[in-house]
Amino acid sequence: MQAYSDPNREKMPNALPNVEIFSISEKNELETQDNAKFENDYRNEDGELLDPGTYYWFVFPGCCPDSSEPIGPFENTKAALEDAQQDNYKIEKKNYYGRLFDGSANLFNNCWREFLTVINNGLTTFDDDCDVLRVLDEIASIKVNNPKSKFYMYG
Repeated sequence: MQAYSDPNREKMPNALPNVEIFSISEKNELETQDNAKFENDYRNEDGELLDPGTYYWFVFPGCCPDSSEPIGPFENTKAALEDAQQDNYKIEKKNYYGRLFDGSANLFNNCWREFLTVINNGLTTFDDDCDVLRVLDEIASIKVNNPKSKFYMYG
């Protein structure tokens, strides 16, 4: 089952789910959403078989998981999803970051519009305010170093 670590991303047209939830049976078979079963030795990093139950990991569709070992086991899919969504970072309002931004208000507003595009396209996830400010600074850096930009800094 694919899910979103941030339920609000589900409403974004271009955002991809970033959590995969799956179950491992008593026979150590992987049980997928479509009830396909794959026999395998599902092991942790220490080489031990995983206990039966429901697990999750953070992964975009078609990609390798962010962690080598799944998180779990949980009693059911609902419990695994709740755990995956519990520490979800919430982006503050625009004026909060405007006060922290090192640049003019005009540059910040321009960067914020581009930042919203990054969020709406689901191109990255954020763990804290530092991640948000880092992306805003990267956007500003591109603008002030581009000779065709109205924010270009000479020299």
